[in-house]
Formats: sequence, C-alpha cells, structure tokens
Amino acid sequence: MKKILIKLIQGLLWILDKDHRCYEDIGMDDIKKFTDIQNVSFKSDFGHASQIFRTIPYLVWELKTTTHTLYAADKHSVIDENMETKWLEDLSTGDKLMTDTGLEEVISCRSLGIRTHMYCVQVDSENDNDNDPYNHLLYTDGILSHNTTVAAAYLLWRAIFRADQTILVVANKYTQALEIMDRIRYTYEHLPNFLRAGVSEYNKGTLTFDNGSSITSRATAPDAGRGLSISLLYCLAGETTVTVRDKITGSIKEISLEDLHNELSNDTI
Repeated sequence: MKKILIKLIQGLLWILDKDHRCYEDIGMDDIKKFTDIQNVSFKSDFGHASQIFRTIPYLVWELKTTTHTLYAADKHSVIDENMETKWLEDLSTGDKLMTDTGLEEVISCRSLGIRTHMYCVQVDSENDNDNDPYNHLLYTDGILSHNTTVAAAYLLWRAIFRADQTILVVANKYTQALEIMDRIRYTYEHLPNFLRAGVSEYNKGTLTFDNGSSITSRATAPDAGRGLSISLLYCLAGETTVTVRDKITGSIKEISLEDLHNELSNDTI
C-alpha cells in the first residue's frame, strides 16, 4: 500500500510541477540546483538569515532521533556530538546529534523514494565572529544543521577579485569537498556577465580563472596540498593537522586547523 501511495504522489507531482519531470542528484554539474532565490531579513536561532534558496526536486530522506524527525535531502548537513558536520546519507543508527533538547541518538535514517523541492537558508552569526562555533548553524525541526552557502560565495569572490590565488577546498570525504565546489559553480554561473571571470579549466574538482587564480578540491590527507602554493585553505574538519612555518622566526610546528585559526585570529603566531 505504501509503495502504491508513493507512486501516486510521484505521478501527481510529475503532472503539477515541470521540475519533477527531470531527475537530478546533488553533486551533478547542473545550473538548476536552485530554482528561486529570495532576499530575506529575520532572526535565526544563532544569528541572522539573509537569503532563502528553493532547490530543484531532490530525494527526501527521513531522519528520526529520540524525539525529533527531520525530512531533508541526502546531503543535508547536521552536527554530531563532536560539533562535526555529517550528511544524512552517512548517518548510522546510534550516532549522536546535537538538538535543541541536547544530544540525541539516531533511531533511523532512510530515503523515502520521493522527490520534492528543498529550501536552504543562508545564516550568519550576528556578531560576524568566525570563531563562534555556532556561526552558520540553525535548527531544522529541532536538529542542529549547518549551512555553507556563505563560504562558497566568499571563495569565489576571492578567486575572481584577487589575481594568482590558489584556493584549496578539503574535507574528510571527497564528496563533501565536491559539494562545496558544486555551490561555487552554481554561484559563478549565476553571476552577471560583467562580473564573471573567464575560465580555462572548469570541472567537478577544479576551477581555473584567466586571472591566474584557481579553486581545487581534495580529500584531507597528509599530502592534500602537495605541489600547491596555497593562498587560502578551506577545510570542513577543524581537527585536521597541518605543518606551518613562521616566516619571521623560521620555526616549524604541527597544529590543528582549528588551533591555527584561533592563533591567527589572536595574532599569536
């Protein structure tokens, strides 16, 4: 009975909404990731919302914790007990997630086999403090979630308006880095023509612009940045360890990206 109901809903959506007549997945090279963008201004849980994005239809996943239920896309990012981001599709029963009532265990997480439009919210902390662990976070049906649209926009701005920049995007899983690249490409494709820089390389993992700047994505590994003279490093995992050298003193040390960011912010390195 449930399968018949799903087929009926799919048929109705196919008739009523032309966007449901094509099947696309998050991460594909398409320019229809968002069908509408609206500027807004309202308070979110930890900051201020400035834009809402309506996506093309994606597969709906159902996440159930002890007391919460969330319906979202497979690559919706939630926050675990270590304040790390996880996609819904990567969750397992027993994983612990941050919610508005504290830590809760994942009871189940599965695809429902139905596609529908999703909505993304661009959120910034009100004090614009990058050290704030809740920056770009919001509760979705009571489950703490992460938003990365702002980061993608900044990386693109840096590459276009500063020449000879080498920007490296890394994540624990390469698919997460590719998601950021997907958002960067979407933003680029929707820029006005007079702002859009020329490109000499344009694919899932790399964008190279005619001003000498480039954005490259890789999985986190000891040699992730080998061969690159990195101008800006964007990493989704703050515990990743890197080796840095002080240009003034020449001292070399290993440090996590989170600690490095804090030291740079406090001018102690």
